[in-house]
This record gives sequence, C-alpha cells and structure tokens, in this order.
Amino acid sequence: MNATGERLLTESTPLLRNYVDRQTSNPMDILPSIIPLETSLHSPKVQSIKECVRSCNLPSENARTALILLLSLRYITLSNSRPYPGPFQSSGSGSKNNVLELEALALAEWARLNSHSSNDEIDKVLWMSFPLYLESSGSESVNLIHTILKDGAPQFLTMDPRIADRLLDAWRYGRPTDYHDASEVPRSLLKLDRLATPRVLHALELILFSLYLGLLAHYVLRPPISTDLGKHQSFEWRIILMSLYALSCTVKRPQAGSVLFCLTLLSFLVRLPASPLPGDVTFTILLTCLSMHILQLQFPNLPSPIFLFPHSRSLPLSHVLQILVMDIYMSSLAFFLPALAAVAFLLSVSLADSFLHLRKYVFNGVVNQPAPEDTRVAFLLLFVLLILLLFGLAISLTLIYPSKTTRSSTQWDSYTSQIGLLRRAYCAAKKIHCSTTKTDHRRPIVALFHSAFRADRCRILGVGTGAKTAEITA
Repeated sequence: MNATGERLLTESTPLLRNYVDRQTSNPMDILPSIIPLETSLHSPKVQSIKECVRSCNLPSENARTALILLLSLRYITLSNSRPYPGPFQSSGSGSKNNVLELEALALAEWARLNSHSSNDEIDKVLWMSFPLYLESSGSESVNLIHTILKDGAPQFLTMDPRIADRLLDAWRYGRPTDYHDASEVPRSLLKLDRLATPRVLHALELILFSLYLGLLAHYVLRPPISTDLGKHQSFEWRIILMSLYALSCTVKRPQAGSVLFCLTLLSFLVRLPASPLPGDVTFTILLTCLSMHILQLQFPNLPSPIFLFPHSRSLPLSHVLQILVMDIYMSSLAFFLPALAAVAFLLSVSLADSFLHLRKYVFNGVVNQPAPEDTRVAFLLLFVLLILLLFGLAISLTLIYPSKTTRSSTQWDSYTSQIGLLRRAYCAAKKIHCSTTKTDHRRPIVALFHSAFRADRCRILGVGTGAKTAEITA
C-alpha cells in the first residue's frame, strides 16, 4: 500500500480485474446473495433490477445475465403463484405492469444469450448457483434452471427447445460444473465422476429396486412354511435383504413415496421373531405394497423404467396417468371411502364372513348365521350402487379435466367455474337456512322446514341469493 491507500502492483497481482483464484476461493463467495438483493429493491422494475445488478461486482458477463434473469423470474413466478409476491411490496395493476415489463426484460436477455452463446456458456448461466443469504451453504442456493421449472414461469422459457436439450444433456452426461480445477482432483476420481452420470446412477438404482421387487414377489409366492425362525432356517435371508433396502429407502427419501417401504419394514418388524404368513394382516400389507410398487413403475418417479425410453414420448403419457390417478381416481375414492367402508363391513357381516376377523370382536360370537335374504340383497345393491357412483364421478372428472386451461385461483373453481358458482350458491342457501332457524325462536320445527324449503327453492331457482352469495364470496 502506498501513501494514498492504493494497492501497489506485485508479481501476484492478477492481470484481469474479475479474476478469481480457483485454489483459494469458492465461487459461492464472490456471487451476491439473492434475498438481500430482493429486499434492497424498492420496486421490482426493470430499471431497478438493472441498477442493482450493475452495482454488484460480478465475475463475468454470464453471471450478470444469470442474475438479471434470476431476479426477474423469481418475481414473475411468485406473482403468478400468490397475490403478494414475497419480499416485493406491490400489488394490483402496478404488479401486473411490472410482471409484463420483467417478462419483456427476461425475453430480451434470453434471446441475446440464445443467439450469441454456445452450449457451454448457456450451461454456465442455467446452472450457476447464487447463495440465498449472506452466509449460506451449498444447499441454501438457487440457480436459474430450477427457477425456470417452477410453476408460473414464462412459457417462452419453459417450452424453449434449447433448454430441453440442455436438461437432456445433463441427464446423459451429468450436471455441468463451474470453476472446476482438474489439477487438484485425482485422475481416478475424475474418471469416476464422468462415469457417474444421472442416467448411470438411475440404472443402478433401478437394478436394485428390481431385485427388491423380485425378492418381495418371491416371498409372497413362496412364503415360509413355519413361523419359527430358528437357527435351521437360514434361508430367510430374503427378509433381511428386503428390510435393509426398505430402511435405506425410508431414510434416503422421507416423502410420500417412502410410505410403502415403511409399511413393508413394519410388516416384518411386528412379526418378529416370526414372519408374515398367508391369512395374516401383515401378509396382506405385503401384497398391497407389491401391487402399488408395480403400479408406480408407470409413474414419473425415480426409479422407473420409463426413463429408459425417449423422454419426449414416455414422460408426457406417464404424467397424464399420474394426474388421472392422483387428482381424479384417488380423490373420488377418498370421497366415497367412508360410505364404502361402512357398506363393505355391513355386507360382510350380513354374509357371515370373517372380514379382517372383526365379527368375533364386534358381535362376540353371538351371531353365527347370515342375515335375512332381504338384508343381504339390500346391502349388496347399495354396495354396487356406490361402486357405480364412484366410477361415474371418476369418468366425469376425467372428461372435465382436459377443459381446464388455466389454474384456478381458489378451491371453489377447482372443477371449472360453473361448478364453483353452484358451490357458492348452495353455500349461500345453507347460510340462509341456518340464519333463519336461529332467529325464529317461537316455532323451531316449523322454522326448520320452512327455511329448508326456502333454501332449496332459492338454490334451484337461483333467485333471492345474490346478496348472500356476495357475502359468502367476500
């Protein structure tokens, strides 16, 4: 340092201003944090974002482009997913204008990058990780590609064919890494890193999962003869292997997909030192888990054999199937589940069946004969009627779903706006019914029938419910 405070030039002074020493510096340390930048912006306007990016000491032009796109897309996605977009304080018409301006800015930046950059440069922009906070680890970071894939991102980016090609290359050859110094990494690890691509790792995981399914299928097809697991029964290594794999999947993926592995593991644990045998509830759980695992092979959940085929053909069909099962069939089944469970139990008891061994606990062995024929026929017809209604609802939802072009902003309109209006009108009629019965204290029974008739008449004719509907929707 000289007398004026300026740093003198030495032999170790870098020639480039934005040069980064790869051996001593982490790229996350030289990139700005996203959350402090968003909170420092008074309004998410184009000029404010450009000035904010210009004030940052970024290492390259690719980092500047990535930061502009990241700040713009984060506000756009938050604005499309919720009414008040996070740290930015704007709403109403001004928010819509800001979204349109930021979409134009993102489109211009992406068009410039797409026309003048190579695939390697685009990979650097898409996968460049920015820390969320001032002192955040690698897990608390965000990059452009994950922001593009979120709900509410502009379609000119989510449907861009070049981004799809970059994602496919990342699946085949691995995620591109920046600031990778090959001189400090052993050559054997570099070769292993090049071989351990997502496609190869998925193939290995699929092989292990197939072996697990094979063991589970072999167990339900050839269950053990005796429940006594003594020393002479050393062939029960199937239970040990399946339990270890189920435990590893439960610990590795604590999500909805690990429920089946938890059930499989619990089925083996609760029967120790014995093993699940046919006729037992635990054996039924194993059969259910095996069936669900086989069905999940058609869903876009890793590991799945559909990823071995061209993604452009297999993934859309798999996603449509997942929507049909999760959003339509499962919703319909959950809606009818209480009635189905009650009718199934009554039908089982009327037929003198031992459904889950519940009759001897409920009736204490008193009823040993089936119910009268009229009762059995009535319960059977009711069960068939519920099954027909279940399939009718599922088919109706299947026909309604393709007509939905936009995501509904409220749960009232989750099954088209017309059904949402009927829901609101019915809710308003029920409120009229309840308010009328509470205010009439002289004749509660007469008021109950009168208000019910008036509410149903208002709901059917659609008159006299405007004020109440407005009150409900408000």
